[in-house]
Amino acid sequence: MSTAPPVRRPSRAPGPPAGLPAPVPGTAVDPTAPAVPVRTRRREALDKALSGTPGRLRVAAVLSVLGSLIFGLLGGSAFQAWGGALDDARADAAQLVRVQAVQNDLVKADAAAAAIYLAGGVSATNAAINEATAANRAAYDEAIADAARRLAQPSAASDTEAMEKAIEGLARYTSLVSQAQANNRFGLQVGAAYQRQAGEVLRSQIVPALEQVSHADQRRVAAAYEAANNATIRLIGAAVLALVLLGGAQLWLARRTHRVINVPLAVGTLAVVLATGLGVTAVNSSAEQANRVATTSYAHTVALASGRTAAFDAKAQEAFGLIARGNAAAAERIATARIATATEQLASVRAVDVSDLFAAWAAEHAAVRAADDAGSWAAARDAALTTSSEAFEVFDARSAEVLTAKAAQVDDELGSARNRLVAIGWFTLACGLIAAGAAYAGIAQRMGEYR
Repeated sequence: MSTAPPVRRPSRAPGPPAGLPAPVPGTAVDPTAPAVPVRTRRREALDKALSGTPGRLRVAAVLSVLGSLIFGLLGGSAFQAWGGALDDARADAAQLVRVQAVQNDLVKADAAAAAIYLAGGVSATNAAINEATAANRAAYDEAIADAARRLAQPSAASDTEAMEKAIEGLARYTSLVSQAQANNRFGLQVGAAYQRQAGEVLRSQIVPALEQVSHADQRRVAAAYEAANNATIRLIGAAVLALVLLGGAQLWLARRTHRVINVPLAVGTLAVVLATGLGVTAVNSSAEQANRVATTSYAHTVALASGRTAAFDAKAQEAFGLIARGNAAAAERIATARIATATEQLASVRAVDVSDLFAAWAAEHAAVRAADDAGSWAAARDAALTTSSEAFEVFDARSAEVLTAKAAQVDDELGSARNRLVAIGWFTLACGLIAAGAAYAGIAQRMGEYR
């Protein structure tokens, strides 16, 4: 029996593997071909977006907007830096005035303490000297209280050590003065040694510490001025960058589209030019004002405070010379040097009445020394406690008044210069944002023509 041959079924073309999409008619799909990387697809999309005139327009838009934003941010921050630098100069100048006021207070207190000691043996029947002594006690207490209050105020971190040394010295000084006065009331000569030791603490510990802070303040003021000048470079650089990018975009558009002016881009450029012009004017004005302050009211404040310190020291040496009873030469050498220093410093302030009042006291001091040198110690002592002290009090009151006015002038002038710059800084930022928006709008108009 024969077997039937096997039935052959018609073959069919193989289909795509399970999970793959069916081929699109007219295309050949290789299921084994690797997928295109995402990075490559992005690069191709970017190349397509930047190709041709529309792509170049997009590049021009990005650069113009970026340049405008950089101008707004850097220009605004430049003015903020200027304002911050003037703020620093203002704060450091105020601390300098405060520290020098402490020096004035302490040397004033020392002059009063020396006068109190000098009057210790005077009879209670001498009403004029008793009145002067009471005034000196009040002056001493007030000066020490003011110095302690000012020393307790916050200072720059770098000045902490020096200020602490001054505070410690002040405690030692007042203790020694108290011991000197206590011994003097009992007629004990050891009191003079305590008084001299107190003066040494003042001049060897307290004053050097305060001068260290004063010099640091002056250096910081100078550094603040330098930092302010450096901020101007930032403004000019940002303005040049923005104008180059905006101007370049307009020139390219003019050549490409044969339109002379792109109004929005022109508006953006004018905003940058306006902000730069006003900014440079404001910077020059503020810099001129700040430099004028540095060479006038600030310099006068420093000189007047230094002159007052030297004057008070000279007055203290007048009393020390009389306390020494016949051994005034050493104290007088110091007094002569301090009078010369005070005269020079006060003359640089150009406050004629202050210089004249100090000269009047210097004449009284010369009369005191003449009486002592002639052997009339009691007459010299009485003159030192009355006529000399009265002349010095007039100088003290007037010079303190001028010093307060000068210090207030420094603060006001630096403050007004700072406020003007901060306002221009915000204006510059606004102009940068306007320029960025105008640049985008201007190029977007041209891009719309290619859609």
